[in-house]
Parts: sequence; structure tokens; C-alpha cells
Amino acid sequence: MCVRIGKPPQVDISALRENYISPEFDENQLEANPIDQFKKWFHDALTAGLHEPNAMALSSAGKDGKSYV
Repeated sequence: MCVRIGKPPQVDISALRENYISPEFDENQLEANPIDQFKKWFHDALTAGLHEPNAMALSSAGKDGKSYV
């Protein structure tokens, strides 16, 4: 059991944000198999020593550019 005495510390959430810079995205350099592409990106994130290499976002869109939920 964990017991906190006193008020929890105030955290500036915006101060936790890290900016990640990556090279330009070139579709011609993508792997044909999406699993192979994921493995490559994940390996790159591990090699770069990122704090959270498993943090990610996923989105998808059709050819018309509209997102699907």
C-alpha cells in the first residue's frame, strides 16, 4: 500500500513534451511489408536511445485523404 502525505506535486505537463526530429518521409524508401517497416522504425528508435521508443501514434486515411475512426 502506498500512502501520500501532503499535496501531490504540481506538474507542468507541457514541460514533459519532447520534440523528435526525423528525416523527410519518402514513400519510395518504405518496405513493401508493413511489419518489416515497423521493425525498422522500432529498431531505429531503440538505436537512437529515445526515452520511450515504444511510444507511438497511429492514424489511417483513405485515398481521398479523409481519416477513418
